[in-house]
Amino acid sequence: MTDAIEVALISDDNDQVNSIAVWDIRNGTSLMQYRGGGAVGKHTLSLIGNNFLVTGNNVKPLLSIWPINSSDTIQNIKFVLPARANSLTVSPDGCFLVAGVIENIYIWQIATGKMLAMLSKHYQPVNCIKFSDDGSHFVSGGQDGQVIVWSLSAAIGNIYHNESVEPLHTFSDHALPVTDIYIGSGGMRANLVTVSMDRTCKIYEIGSGNMLLSLVFQEILTAVTLDRVEIGLFVGTSLGNIYHHRLQPPPRTREYHITDENKQNNKFSGHTKAITCLSISLDEQTLMSGSEDCNVITWNIQSRSLLKTLPHKGAITNAIFILTPRVMFDREAKLELITKNFQRMKDNVETHESEVIDVMITPDMENSSYRSSNDNYKSYDNVSIQSSAFISNESQCEKLLSEIERLKKVNKELFEFSAKNIVNPK
Repeated sequence: MTDAIEVALISDDNDQVNSIAVWDIRNGTSLMQYRGGGAVGKHTLSLIGNNFLVTGNNVKPLLSIWPINSSDTIQNIKFVLPARANSLTVSPDGCFLVAGVIENIYIWQIATGKMLAMLSKHYQPVNCIKFSDDGSHFVSGGQDGQVIVWSLSAAIGNIYHNESVEPLHTFSDHALPVTDIYIGSGGMRANLVTVSMDRTCKIYEIGSGNMLLSLVFQEILTAVTLDRVEIGLFVGTSLGNIYHHRLQPPPRTREYHITDENKQNNKFSGHTKAITCLSISLDEQTLMSGSEDCNVITWNIQSRSLLKTLPHKGAITNAIFILTPRVMFDREAKLELITKNFQRMKDNVETHESEVIDVMITPDMENSSYRSSNDNYKSYDNVSIQSSAFISNESQCEKLLSEIERLKKVNKELFEFSAKNIVNPK
């Protein structure tokens, strides 16, 4: 249907038309619409691999999932959350969905619908969540001004316990709500960029937790993105302005104030209300911005000239560039998502039961090393396999927990014996 290498996914808060639209930015053509998901909330649009779209409803505690080549949502499975999602993201491998629900963060395994963790370190609603490019960590920003770096393995590794999971880093440098987050490339070596209503943009190193730079603007900041080489920084403001700041050469001081002269020389003007989202094209020639003024605007980055304006019926909530999925316009392709109804509560150890995961076996996999010699694994369509990562070791976990309790008792007795003999020696 199109020869575009990349397309734009755009959503707004109007639930009367479509939930998401696919646009060819080159000519301003709408290529495809996704219906039935209602109004999409800000920071709640993500992809599951390259074959599915997931969004959070702006009003109801529901998720909607579409095959990338279908206008209709998956209907036979319910994705009900404990409350409305303020933000959500999916891990790069498409296995885990992380959502900010009020001030808590929930993690689900998509294949089973199981809630793996509930993290409670924010004191106010979580505004945005982003994964690192290697999927090992994710970062949350909240209305309490906190920016928290979480290890995914540490969070989901606590599935059998109710102990509190400690984050890798907690940054409390913002005085007002965090409005957007951007994570660069490089896994644990990546840079983390945050913007806040306190008019500051801060850059951290994820691995060390050091703050590298704090940029101070004269307007409330609402959106942020970087170019691919992470030299060009773009921030959107509550007044509808977009500022481009070059990070090279770096400032000599850790706190740098953006002057009026710098702002005027690197300003994109065209929106009349707050910027809600920013995205840069793959060739780094085009900047796309969404705003509360119901418009999406594309800009030429070099000249800062306005290219196209795409009007919508509601305030823009998400606008991102993606590489055009191979099957997006192939209506004959059958895409099946392996998933189940999402749990609304985390299982306890005592109530944990065996899981069954449906795995799609293709004819190519039938004769490959993936096929087991066991007769129970000879079906070529949907195969039920007992998940052994956690479940088959339940009895072993119980033995370990019992051993831990025994060691705690022994340690307590040793302490009491030592204290008694130190205080009252013979």
